[in-house]
Amino acid sequence: MAKPRAILVSAGELAAALGVTRARVSQLANERTIPPAREGRYDLVLCLKSYVAFLKAALVRRPVPQAGAKKKTISDARLRVLEADAEMRELELHVTAEHKKAAMIRYEADQSARNKAEQEGRPN
Repeated sequence: MAKPRAILVSAGELAAALGVTRARVSQLANERTIPPAREGRYDLVLCLKSYVAFLKAALVRRPVPQAGAKKKTISDARLRVLEADAEMRELELHVTAEHKKAAMIRYEADQSARNKAEQEGRPN
């Protein structure tokens, strides 16, 4: 049985068949994902088979999403930043409140020591 004659196409025709740009066709050929062009023409059948194999392999490498797992989005990232910012502000307020409380305790202790000193007739 005779080998079927190759269907040779241009980069633009191959790009249209694969649903990619001409630049992507060149990139795929440079990466050896598809057979390189011969005299500026690509073997359509070999390139289609190679590209399908490439896409199948890419699907195998792709992580399988877990059931009920939520897809991360930019909105999720923004929400995490806002939550972290709010938590930091709450901590700052808590630290400020604790700082004020400690200052008040020191002030009251100083006042108490002054009053005691005055009662005993000692200089402050």
